[in-house]
Amino acid sequence: DDPLAGPGGRWSPAEAALGLARSAEVLRAAALHEASVSAIRMEAAAIQNATSGPRARTGTLRRSIQGLAAAQGDGSIRIVLRAGGGASDLGYARVQEGPEGGGSHTVIRAKGDGWLTFRLPDGSFRRVKEVRIPATRFLERAFTAEVQELENRLSAALETAARGVFGG
Repeated sequence: DDPLAGPGGRWSPAEAALGLARSAEVLRAAALHEASVSAIRMEAAAIQNATSGPRARTGTLRRSIQGLAAAQGDGSIRIVLRAGGGASDLGYARVQEGPEGGGSHTVIRAKGDGWLTFRLPDGSFRRVKEVRIPATRFLERAFTAEVQELENRLSAALETAARGVFGG
């Protein structure tokens, strides 16, 4: 009933350490793979979210959405879901997502002459001191929806790696 009993009998401490080291390598590779799968799924969900809210008109916001996963120097894995960066810096991507740390809307205040001026659908103009843009959280919703699935897949990968080392 020794947990280190492997195929053919007991493992020496050195064999167990070697098996654990190999397991760690396999698990790191599996975790990076699963994180990459999740990044792609998050990207797809965020693109879908950006199609419905905020209502994307040109597709520029949707095209700017990226999901990335990368191994870090300390052995951790980082997943980034972002929009609006790169060559086509979309300042409104951050506004549509909403303020960091929560909040239901972003407030844009006038600078310069003290007025924001914009054209209404009927062609007339409107001047205001500030506008409140409702947060759509199109990135956060995609990220949050995928996190539990990622946790489940990582748990299964850990169990598979442990079976490979310890048998059973």
